[in-house]
Parts: sequence; C-alpha cells; structure tokens
Amino acid sequence: MVVDNFHESLEEDGIVFIAYSGILSQDIINGMMAALEKEAENSNIQITVAKKIYISFIELAQNVMKYSKNTTEAKQDGHSELIVVNKTDTNYFISTKNIINRDDEKHIISVLNEIGTYDKQGIKDKYNKLRKSGENTHSKGGGIGFYQLARKSDGIRYRINRLDDNESSLNITITINI
Repeated sequence: MVVDNFHESLEEDGIVFIAYSGILSQDIINGMMAALEKEAENSNIQITVAKKIYISFIELAQNVMKYSKNTTEAKQDGHSELIVVNKTDTNYFISTKNIINRDDEKHIISVLNEIGTYDKQGIKDKYNKLRKSGENTHSKGGGIGFYQLARKSDGIRYRINRLDDNESSLNITITINI
C-alpha cells in the first residue's frame, strides 16, 4: 500500500469525466454516483474494480462532507470543496480537496501515517479490529473510513497546506488499478 504525502499537482494525465466544486450534498453525491455507474457500464469495467471505485468515491465524498470547515471566509477566498474522478488507460483516480480545522488535520495525518506502515493484510486486520471494537469512533463517523479507502484502493496520496492558524487545505487522491 502506498500512503504518501505528495507535493506535486493533484492532476493526473487522462480524461476527467466527473468534476464538482462547491458544497457537497447527498443529492450531488447521488448524481455523481449515477454518472460513475454509467461510466462503469459503458466502459465494461470488471465488477470488482467498479465496486472499488464506488466504495472509494462514496468514502471520499463523505469525508469531505464530515471534515469540511464550511466558513464564509473560506468560500470567499476560493477554497471550496472539490471532487474529481479521472482515468487513464490503466487507473482511475479520485481526488478531493476541502478545508479542515487543525484538530482534524492532526487526526487525519496520524491515521494516514499509521496506514502507511501496514501492508494490505495489515490494513485488513486493523480495519476488522476497529469495526469490531468501536475504537476510533468519533462524532463525525466510525473513524475507519481511511482504512476502508486503503483496503479498496491501490494507493493513497495526500497533501495538507496550512492556510492560517486554524485551517488547512486537505487534498487526497486515491488510485485504483483497472
């Protein structure tokens, strides 16, 4: 598993076929899921790969909704939520960007760094342990979403840019091999 704090652009070569910038809602996520399902059908993607894409997309979108700090100032500064799905001949990439508070930043970095120490079996074992124990549960969810992403993807890259003393921009890109 590749968990990597990256500094290059989030953009990958390939075709962007879903992109949304603004405040995410469940209705918008549902519409984007319908487009993903149509893409999988039209491209004859294997069902196992399609399921990885769906699960990863939903998990990333929910993370944006859970962790986003939707302040008026952030929106005025052009820091809106972003989700992009693009593909190459060999991979799908799902990228998100959102503003988070510094407390959430510390938690997210800690979890992603821990995930980076595991192989696929270790991630699966930790995910199952967390599901059974309820450990890591917090008010924004079960705390195991990043482990779910690591289980379903072929790599996670992230970048955090500090905006000020209270807010940071979080960028996450996951890779799914076709």
